[in-house]
Amino acid sequence: MSLTGTKSSRYPGFWAAFFLVALRMAIGWHFLYEGMEKVHSFQTAKPFSAEPYLRNANGPLTDVFRNIIPDVDSKDHLDLQKLPAVWKQNLDRYASHYNLTADQKASANKAYESATKKLDDWSKAKENREDLNKYLSELAKNEAVLNNPTAMSYERERSQSKRKDLESDRKKLVTAVDALETEIFTGLDKSLTEDQKKVGPVSKPLTQLALINRLTAWGLTLSGASLLLGLFAPFGALGGAYLLTMFYLAMPPLPGLPENPQAEGHYLIVNKNLIEFIACIALVFTPTSLWVGLDAVLFGPWIRARRARREASNV
Repeated sequence: MSLTGTKSSRYPGFWAAFFLVALRMAIGWHFLYEGMEKVHSFQTAKPFSAEPYLRNANGPLTDVFRNIIPDVDSKDHLDLQKLPAVWKQNLDRYASHYNLTADQKASANKAYESATKKLDDWSKAKENREDLNKYLSELAKNEAVLNNPTAMSYERERSQSKRKDLESDRKKLVTAVDALETEIFTGLDKSLTEDQKKVGPVSKPLTQLALINRLTAWGLTLSGASLLLGLFAPFGALGGAYLLTMFYLAMPPLPGLPENPQAEGHYLIVNKNLIEFIACIALVFTPTSLWVGLDAVLFGPWIRARRARREASNV
């Protein structure tokens, strides 16, 4: 599995090669473990989602990343006039998916009517109405500043920070409204027969965010496996570098920007994503998998034969 000692493989010496291979395998293990955890989560009650990271995006490409999230500010989700129709569509999809019996459909309709009545009562409560109007009003003012090309830099920075407060208000409102919809399906889930349960959960529409979640999980997994095994390692390193670029650009540690709330330390321009990105790019141009890896097994004989022919022609 090794081509050590061959100058054409750009072999730098034992210890330099050892630590370069170790670097490749360490990054590969990191990517592979992260990716497999995310892939596995899709089978659990809490699947991986990039939504929190994208929602907290900052910097020049803030809107590009935030707009990946459908209805990012939940303005449609909090349109209480349209919400009952959305619930009815979800209920019809649920009934069709599980082929509900007449009794189950009757229970579903009762649960739906009860939830819509509670939604009406919730919207009429003074405190809830004021909270909703306040959120929508402040959101509009904040977005107006961010979308104003003539806004001063300090105004834009303040509006970026304001988004965190608005996110807290959004979560509170959405949680309250979603709890009412959840009531519709809680009883129905319990009434499903064993045959109905075998159908599996109702599939959700494929959104750009859902696609990004899948691509991120599988991208990390495949890049990690490639680097760890030394199989097409330059491509694995390039794929990892691309993912790290997206992670960095979504939340760059630039002066004047809010800090990443999930960061373990404090950074300025250079963070862990940038360091690992540079390491991946270095691995793209360093043939470590031709020293130790499956690439050495697959391509080593061909490389040695080509080198022998070249040396023979030079004699």
